Order: sequence, then C-alpha cells, then structure tokens
Amino acid sequence: MHNDLIGDFEEYPTAQELWKALKVQYGRTSATSLRGLTMKFDSYKMRSKHTMKQHLRAMSTMICELKTVGNNLIDEQQVQAVICSLPSSWETISQNMTHDENIKSFDDVARHLEIEAEHLEAAKPNGSIYMAETNSRRASRPKRKSPDYTLGQVQPSGPAPKKAKTTKRTTKGKRGGKKDKSKLTCYNCGKKGHFPRECTESKKVTTNPISRCVFVTSHVMIAHSTPVWTVDSATTDHVAQDRVGFVEFCWIAIGSRNITVRNEASVEVLGIGTYKLDLRVFLLTSSDDVSNNSVVWHARLGHIGQERMARLAREGLIGNLAKVTLPTCEHCLIGKSKRKPFGKATRASFPLQLIHSDICGPMNVRPRHGGSYFITFIDDFTRNSHVYLISHKSEALDCFRRYVSLVKNQLDKSIKALRTDRGREYLSKQFKELCDKKGIMRQLMMPRTPQQNGVAKRRNRTLLEMVRSIMAQANLPISYWGDAILTAAYILNRVPSKSVPSTPYELWIGKKPNLSNLRPWGSAGFVHDTFHKYGKLGPRGKKCIFIKYSEHSKGYVLIGEQPDGSVTEMESRDVDFIENEFPSRGEVDKDLTLYEMMDPNEGAPSSLVENQEEILETPRDSGSDLQPSGSAPLEEDSQQP
Repeated sequence: MHNDLIGDFEEYPTAQELWKALKVQYGRTSATSLRGLTMKFDSYKMRSKHTMKQHLRAMSTMICELKTVGNNLIDEQQVQAVICSLPSSWETISQNMTHDENIKSFDDVARHLEIEAEHLEAAKPNGSIYMAETNSRRASRPKRKSPDYTLGQVQPSGPAPKKAKTTKRTTKGKRGGKKDKSKLTCYNCGKKGHFPRECTESKKVTTNPISRCVFVTSHVMIAHSTPVWTVDSATTDHVAQDRVGFVEFCWIAIGSRNITVRNEASVEVLGIGTYKLDLRVFLLTSSDDVSNNSVVWHARLGHIGQERMARLAREGLIGNLAKVTLPTCEHCLIGKSKRKPFGKATRASFPLQLIHSDICGPMNVRPRHGGSYFITFIDDFTRNSHVYLISHKSEALDCFRRYVSLVKNQLDKSIKALRTDRGREYLSKQFKELCDKKGIMRQLMMPRTPQQNGVAKRRNRTLLEMVRSIMAQANLPISYWGDAILTAAYILNRVPSKSVPSTPYELWIGKKPNLSNLRPWGSAGFVHDTFHKYGKLGPRGKKCIFIKYSEHSKGYVLIGEQPDGSVTEMESRDVDFIENEFPSRGEVDKDLTLYEMMDPNEGAPSSLVENQEEILETPRDSGSDLQPSGSAPLEEDSQQP
C-alpha cells in the first residue's frame, strides 16, 4: 500500500476488515470500465516498436484485466482478437491462421506467432542493400570519393564539394607560362574570363530527376518434352518419336509399312535407321530384369505373397533383388482361390418391393397333418412372414399363388421382386409363367451360395429355434411341430427385431399389435361347453390343450379327449387358461430332436418317424373348416377372448 493511503485505513484493526474496505473503495467495477476494456482489447493493434513477445504479453495482460472485471472471453474471441491485431505485413500469416483448425486457444496462436517471428528474424540479411547509378556525364571525369548514401537518399549529380586546400593552385602552365582566360567560360555563371572556382556568384547545385526503376519478374511455363525410353533387349525393332539421335536413317515409301500400337491405332512408318543411345539419359532394361527375378524367386519360395517377398528383399535375403514386382500368377489363382466377401445388402424402401422365399425340409419327424415341409415368404421392408405347411415341394407354386392374392387384397399393392434359390420348385415352367403374368422380377441366388438368400435362411432358423424352445416346455409329442411353427410365425410378426425399427405387424397393418391374447403354447385351457349335453347339472367346461391361434377366427385352437379315447381339435374364444400347467398327450419323447434332413431327390423323406395318433378334425365351437396345411398370415389381432 502506498504511504499516502496508510492514514486513510489506520482505523481497521484486522487484515480482513482492511481488505473489505479496500474492495469497497477501489474494487468496484462499472459497466463503463468493462465496456472500455472490451473496446480497447478489440481494437488493439501491434505497435511498430514492439516485438512479437511484447505484443503478446500486452494482449495477455488485457485478457487478465477483462477476466478480473467479469468478462471471461472464450478461446475463439481471444484468437480472433490476436489475429486482427497483427499489422498488414503479417497479412499472409493471419490468413493462414484463420483457416488453421489446430489453432483453438490463445496459447496456440501465441506459440504459432512466436515461431513465425523467429523465422522472420533469422531470415533478415546481415549487410545493407545499396543501389548503384550510372551517370554518363561523369563517366569521363576522374573518380572522386563521395560520402556514403543510404538506401532511399538522393545523390546529387554535380561535383562533390571539397574542402579548400591551404596551398593555392597556380594558373601557370607546365612550362611556367600563364594561361589565357579570355576564352574560358564559367559553367557556374556562364560568363567568360574566369574559372568556376573563381566565380563570385553562388554556386548552383542541379539535381537530375530520379529515375525510378521497376524490376518485373515473370514466370513462363514452357512445355519441354524429354524422351524417356525403356528399351526391351528381347525385341528386334524399336520406335522413336523423332529423327534426333539417329546416326543412320533411310526414308521408306509412304504407306509401305504400318505398325499397330497399344490402343489398336495404326501408325505409319516414315523411315528405318540406327539409333544411338545415350546411357546417361536413357534406361536400358535387360531381359533379366526385376520382374523376371521376382517371378523366379516367387516360384522358389513356394508362391508366397508379394508383401512377404518385399520383407525378404528389404532384409537382403533374396540376392540383389531390390524391388519385388509380381504379375498375376495363374498357379496362385488355382491354389489360393477363395470366395469373395458378401457386402451389406440394400434394403427395400416400401412393402412388397422384395419378397424372400425358401422351403425348409424334409423334417425328421412327420407332423400329425402329414406335411414334412414348410415354405416361408418374408417381406424385406417389414420383415412380415407367412408360413405354409406342405407335403411336397411341388406345392410351392400353389402356396405362392395364394400368397400373391392375399397380399394384393390386404395392401392393394403388387409384388415387385421375388428372391429364391435355384430349387426345381422355383424354376418350373408354371412358376415362371405366374411371375411373368404378375410382372414379378425373379432374383435367383448363385448355386451353393445361401448367403444371397440370407433373410429367408435366417427366418427358418429362428422359427425352428423357437419351436424347439416352446416344445421343450410343453408336454406334447414332437409330431405337433407343425402347429408349433405356425404359432412361432404368429408371434414373430408381433415382436420387434433388429432389422426393423418397430414390429412387422405395425409396419404391415399400420397400428400396434395387441399382445393380450397370447398364451403359452401347450398350456391347459378350459373350453366352455355350449351344447350342454348333460343337462343343467352337467359340466360347463372341458380341459383341453392349446396348440395354435385360429387362422380364420378370433379364438384359439385346442385339442381335447373324447370319452371313447379319440382326440378332437376344436376352436373357441371362451377359454380359461392355466398358463403354468402343461398337460401331456400320448407318449412324449423328450430325447427326440427336430431337425431338417437332406433331400437330394427333392421328394418325400424315406425314413420318417410316423405319428400313430389319429385326430378327428371336428370343430365344435365356430364351425369353420380348418386347413390341415394351414398358414400363419398376418390378420387383424384378435381381442381378449
């Protein structure tokens, strides 16, 4: 604290009270002072007498002052202010820093400017630059010493002033005689009779106008062609572009000889001769060149790759071979051929733009309805799937015809393309005629390339995995896998997947699915008896087993046992479920696994596990006929039964 201020603050006993008083007296900031500091910082320019370090120190001080009064400048404002404060001589550097993305803070721009300042300081010359001027008027005169003139000063063209000597020059000639002055003319006053040094008038100093010379340097780009040859010593003739370099040359008749160059153009030959090679300019390649050596070593090393050969060449392990250049090796193509990678497929942009289809089967167990195959149709955009149970692959045409009619009625759109494998069922004449009639483009995958039909293959795998899981929980024979796979398709259409942003049902129908009607497959359900065969005091419900969702009605399909021991399949919406109870039916072999068998003849499987159980298909509640080889189409969701 200054001595003049000590008396004003002696009354404060503690340092804390003294500090508060000082803050009240001198620490208050106003909007005016803040505005002034900001304007000073924004308009500050580098002074000519300051070095770059001094300039940056001044800018840093102003940034600290602004921070003290409550104006915390962001890094971009600091960088912009420093760049704008540079003089015009730094314009090029300022532009470079403006477009440099690596300069993000005050420290970055300060470091960059200090480095540039050091480079400019180091580039200054040690000596001075002088400009020489020739004066024809003074060329015949003796040379006189003249004072130094710095760059930019004007040097007078007249005689340089001299100090008077103590001894006077005599006007006598060499022989002692006096010279006649009557004919002399003074070039100072123009009068005769005296020398200029004896002239009494004031001396005139004339200055020639300065001739300002501007030196202009221009760069002219001139195309210069230098012949570069790669001579093949294995050939007998070579082609030259001009006659320069020929030691012997003989013209030939026009049109007597033509040659064909690489682009299949015919070029006329003008003459034949002997060409002298300047080995200091032209490169001569012998027949035992790098490429041939690379090929030999490639064979010696068991046809290893070019990168591994290059490592050996860098380590000097394969002779004098400095560079490895290998042509296409047919032997490597034969021995190392591999399949090309499969890129990401392009998705459809609207429903029915692309349909995937595949047939899975025959399965190792014949289902209770007799069909050992199932065929799937999957829409690429929505991933909605339809599944049909079939007995033979030849039924694929009928299933596809039903599918085309169904989707046309539901969406009022036509199928644009169908992607399948090359199975006989898809290549038949009838199938081709149907696609041509409907305007459906065929997309057939390459032989033994299931990756090109991966959507259908993956859906078949997902269906079988779900079937195995729900059948493992239920206590029904494996011959019920047909009903289970229709149930799995029904569920997959109503749950989300990684391929689509929402559920297939929502993309296909346009509204969210209702999942309140879902029940565990194979669980116990008590069906309401509407016939009352046993009178008013008879039972009103019958215990059954849930096997699938009704295809044509809003209800469930269940199986129940009759008094005579036969099994009846029925549909009903009046069902009360016990979801944690899974009744058994017949002999259940948990060790029997469901899988797809090889079918080289594309016919019905020869060794299937037969289902000896006979089921009477007598619907009780709805009265609608059931389709043994049914499907799981995407109909409207049923309400809570």
